[in-house]
Amino acid sequence: MCILCEFLQGLFPEVCVWDPTIGLPPERTQNVDAIGIVIQPGPHQIVEYIQLFMTNPEQVANLWGHTALYLRRGGQIVRVIGFDPHRIMMVRDVVPRLLGGWGGTVSGGRRGTTGVYYDEERMFRSPDLIAVEFPLGVGQLYHIEEVLDVLPPTGTAGPLTHQGFLQEYVTKDGLSFPGHFNPDVMGNCLNSIMQILARSNLVISPTGTRLSSQGRYIARPGHDVSPFQTATTEVAETGPVLALHDLDQSPPNHVLASFSGYMSTAMAAGRRLGTSIVTLAATSASVHFVVRALAGTRIEALAATAMNWFGLGGVSAPSGAWWQYAAILKVLLSVLVEGLPRDSVFWRLRPELLERLLTGIVKACFVYALARGDMSAWVPAIWVMTSLLMAALRR
Repeated sequence: MCILCEFLQGLFPEVCVWDPTIGLPPERTQNVDAIGIVIQPGPHQIVEYIQLFMTNPEQVANLWGHTALYLRRGGQIVRVIGFDPHRIMMVRDVVPRLLGGWGGTVSGGRRGTTGVYYDEERMFRSPDLIAVEFPLGVGQLYHIEEVLDVLPPTGTAGPLTHQGFLQEYVTKDGLSFPGHFNPDVMGNCLNSIMQILARSNLVISPTGTRLSSQGRYIARPGHDVSPFQTATTEVAETGPVLALHDLDQSPPNHVLASFSGYMSTAMAAGRRLGTSIVTLAATSASVHFVVRALAGTRIEALAATAMNWFGLGGVSAPSGAWWQYAAILKVLLSVLVEGLPRDSVFWRLRPELLERLLTGIVKACFVYALARGDMSAWVPAIWVMTSLLMAALRR
């Protein structure tokens, strides 16, 4: 695929791409039939948080990082599934206990919460994705059908709908959990992947010992991939050092990862540019709203000066700022699409179609405003270049 085509697919996915999994086409992984894991790494440094909010804000729903299992058959990704807490409810985890929140007890592994199985195809739209893929030979293709048959249904987990699967989300493999930790029904996204693959006699394990930057063991041969998200992300980023072990074979057949990498650079640049346009418009509208709310106060002049200094004062379309408010709605809608389970009433409204429409409107109006000279060209240029630089530094 030509670089320009990949860039345009990233820039205008609402027009060029209806299948999110095209973010990792078979031409890139060189696999026709495979089992893989896709990772959305969580931010840890301040520059990573800024970069996430500027170029990939919908992944705020995966702020702690996330891993999902996917199956590729005939070159196409046919299923992507991941286990996570109710992502919207996880807002309570960042609220201190004094204010009625959970105070970080869920992310810290000291509290469990109801788990949800998500359809994770949208993870392949993330320019931050890390994928690890294990090719299957002719004699192993039955594993894809086996795993498809045992996959849990998407939606909120419960004892009736998800018997034999994880139902309560608990991080850190229960090491910090104050009560009885039952690994059959408790765990995180990585524990869920291990449980699902084990039903088809498959295990993902490192091919050699790996140490973290702090000198801790994060990968040992003969052990499952680490249930700690940060450790697994670090192993995946070091290259194809993971293997899929087929325990149906005697002796067990070890399938080395043939691909361990990212979305193509051109497509990732297009995704970040397109998302930065939406984020810039949403930020501008938010700042305008705050300034109007401060009208008549001493802070108004200071806020207006700051807005002009950063160039946000000139961000307006000929028809007004309505399209910028559409950008706010698009960002909020994307977070809801990422965070609400598929069995919720919200999904009956087909929100992904409205999300595509809003994104297309915002980008078209942005380009039109630039063409009319209603916007300082250096404002979006600095915004986008800064966000791309942050992404490059992170990778």
